[in-house]
Amino acid sequence: MAPRDAGRGEGVATVAGLGQRVGPEAQADTGVDELVDDGLVGPGVEVVHQLGALVADEAGVFEAGRPFHGLHASRRGRPADSHGAPTRAPHPATREHRRVTASALLPLVEFWYDPMCPYAYQTSVWLRRVRESVPMTVDWRFFSLEEINREEGKKHPWERALAYGWTPMRVGAWLRRLDPDLADRWYEECGHALHRDARRFYDREVALELLERIGAPGSAWDDALADETTHDDVRADHDEAVHELGGFGVPIIRIDGSRALFGPVVVPAPEGDDALRLWDAVLAYLAVPGLFEMKTPKTAADLQDIGTRFEPYLRARQWNSVQNPAP
Repeated sequence: MAPRDAGRGEGVATVAGLGQRVGPEAQADTGVDELVDDGLVGPGVEVVHQLGALVADEAGVFEAGRPFHGLHASRRGRPADSHGAPTRAPHPATREHRRVTASALLPLVEFWYDPMCPYAYQTSVWLRRVRESVPMTVDWRFFSLEEINREEGKKHPWERALAYGWTPMRVGAWLRRLDPDLADRWYEECGHALHRDARRFYDREVALELLERIGAPGSAWDDALADETTHDDVRADHDEAVHELGGFGVPIIRIDGSRALFGPVVVPAPEGDDALRLWDAVLAYLAVPGLFEMKTPKTAADLQDIGTRFEPYLRARQWNSVQNPAP
């Protein structure tokens, strides 16, 4: 495995040996010419394809071996409506914020979550720690456990005045249109509130406090719920995960259009070198065709430890947890 921070002047480092070099004749297809024209990378930069990302050598704007993302077109399609939900397309601003230009040279990590899920929260904490060392753009996407676990005959979450996960995700969708960073911080605050402080982020008064903390507009909660199109944004993300990726729960990760990965399921979220080792393991896992699952059985001691760590969540939740087996 090449070192994470290869020395300058020694060419291009890869992670777990992934990718292949791209010659000058292919650079036009990767967006490198545009980057050189814009002065964002030096002339003659070598690149490698690495799960759809690009890795620059010393001529680039990041250290050798650190990935950066080239021009990235939206991959979002309109999922089929199978449950009588609203049929409008996602709000135009939702599509617009994903339109990455040559000035955003970072790999795109899509992360599907439901703020209700304690496992997804631990994985999000891990990914945020990795992001401190590995430049990336994280696109926080929505997945509804209330919908995937809905019993026949019960209301869909979009049919309820308040749904524990769906309603805050509508607020996240509204914030995402305004500023993706606000959506990022909204999930972080919601997760911290429930999974560490045993506070119900879906209660309006708690939500208003959290929104004020991240610098969101004071009317964000009410405006998001008054806007029916926020249902569409949440539903579009959820349906893409279910119908296109085969999703059955969260967390789900996709890196630059790679195969989707359920997980990593890790409790507690690793720190430091352990966090980076897990990132390398995820990249290596995704590079192996036909690899669908590696799982560590949970002993009684493991379950007791997880239950202790999830105590705030267990104390605050107002729903029964449902665990769907992998298909």
